[in-house]
Amino acid sequence: MLAEDRGMQEPGKILVVDDSGTFRNVLADALGSVGHVVETAGDGYEALRKLKERRFDLVTLDIEMPGLG
Repeated sequence: MLAEDRGMQEPGKILVVDDSGTFRNVLADALGSVGHVVETAGDGYEALRKLKERRFDLVTLDIEMPGLG
């Protein structure tokens, strides 16, 4: 079901941050398939760079990811 079909006015902008490429891609594909605009980051440093460049409506984070403590 696309965002328009659920009555959403515009798709959410979501950043998926996870060091597991498989999980990152599966979640990004699932969110994208329902109409969201999804970007991904493989580590906290990349996520911080993207957060400085643009705003997101939602950020998903891996709770145990190397780097940035």
